Amino acid sequence: MSLGKRIVDALNERGPLTSHDIASLLDANFSSVQTALRRLWKRSVIYRSARPVTFSFLDGDSWVRRTCYVYGVEAGPAEVKVLRWDPYRRRNVEVKVRVELVPYSEEYLRKFDYNLTSKVLRFFEEREVGATAREVAEALGLSVKRASYVLNRLWKKGLLVRKGKWNEKLGKEVPFGSIDRKTMLGWIYGLTLEQCDKRIELGVLDPRVQLIVNEVKKHNGEGRFCPLAYLKAALNVNERTFYWLVEQAKSLHRNLKVVSIGDYKFAYFEDVLTSEQVERQRQYWEKWVEEQHRKSKEIGHLWELYGQEVFNFAERAGDFRFKMAWWRQKKRSGGEWSFSITLSNRREVDRVLQLDFEPFGFQVYLVFEFKFRKGGVTLRDVDEFLDKLRTCKEFGYQDKDGSWKLKSNVIPVMVGFFNRDVALAAMRRGVIVIEGWQLFNYLARKGVKARFDSLIRLSERKGIPFEELLKNRLSKVFGDELVQIPAKNGFM
Repeated sequence: MSLGKRIVDALNERGPLTSHDIASLLDANFSSVQTALRRLWKRSVIYRSARPVTFSFLDGDSWVRRTCYVYGVEAGPAEVKVLRWDPYRRRNVEVKVRVELVPYSEEYLRKFDYNLTSKVLRFFEEREVGATAREVAEALGLSVKRASYVLNRLWKKGLLVRKGKWNEKLGKEVPFGSIDRKTMLGWIYGLTLEQCDKRIELGVLDPRVQLIVNEVKKHNGEGRFCPLAYLKAALNVNERTFYWLVEQAKSLHRNLKVVSIGDYKFAYFEDVLTSEQVERQRQYWEKWVEEQHRKSKEIGHLWELYGQEVFNFAERAGDFRFKMAWWRQKKRSGGEWSFSITLSNRREVDRVLQLDFEPFGFQVYLVFEFKFRKGGVTLRDVDEFLDKLRTCKEFGYQDKDGSWKLKSNVIPVMVGFFNRDVALAAMRRGVIVIEGWQLFNYLARKGVKARFDSLIRLSERKGIPFEELLKNRLSKVFGDELVQIPAKNGFM
């Protein structure tokens, strides 16, 4: 049986197959199968896919990449299974590929259509500006992929020139990206570089890039540097976006240079300004920057003087004061007001003091944490206190990176017993430390004998609730009536 008859029988039995699958199935030489397939397709015995199918897979330790056509006995849409490497499952998998089986035609015979070559060249001869592959495809009714292939071949033959943007990191020219973040522009092609430049002037990057280029050229045309601060103010963008636009402009025009003089930056084109003009401009702006720094320093001194005098005036007028208020919270409906506050993150702080400063109306919050631990407060206790302040809406906020930070008007205060190293570490973290002995000394100066450890021992010995002992000793100073609290299990 002839090879052609065996191929037709295989396609009738198995359906559409790739040329490689046919050769493997018949155990025949691949070149002989290719020749027979081409002959059968030309005689309209079988049909071939309009475009080849490309797929890659792993064969043992070798990476295999194949590009082949699909053949079948019926024209129209068809499906064929091919092996492809799945990077997620780390193995070869069978996938279905949809193709269109077509009868023999000269249109599908050649990979490179020389008639199309003349059409593309004529397209550029009839226009003044260059074009992208997409623009050529739309004008000639081609797919973007085919237009890119033809343009690349013409560029390699030297019949066309192309232009992209310069990438300083890679040290080479690369295709243009996207303006609308949807479609890539790619290379700009033309018969001459001047033709490409005219297309670039119509816009190949963000429109603001062209504004920067135009303004720099305008300033350079009058023999001076273009200050970048002026352009940034004109565009009204943040610093990061602005310098990204400047880098885009530099990638488009390799002769665009940026020089730094002091804290200021200036742009110029090397082919517009002569070396003498560049040197004169550098000297001029160096003097200007020096004068600006001098003025800024003088104004800084004057502002300090102004602020000091205003504060002195406010002090003499008796307007420097603050309102102090302790936060209180009801833990449940109908419950008593408590100084301990449950925060938005469901964690609790012991006390919050709000200070409203007049006459400028800003607030400062002192957040207190009373912590007792045998052996002294640990650094972990300090970090947990800061963490619950940072992660609540009342005293913290989340930055752009998603990390939680403490608001600048919040002062964390820990009251307890600290060893020296932990106290120093807490203060380095911005926590005010109040030692337990400072509370004892304060009460002693007021004539109150109420040391914490003494009250605990007394409560245990006499069976009197600790809270009753403490409140009665403190109330004696003000002459208040003694309180009596029912005893509970334990001294607390």
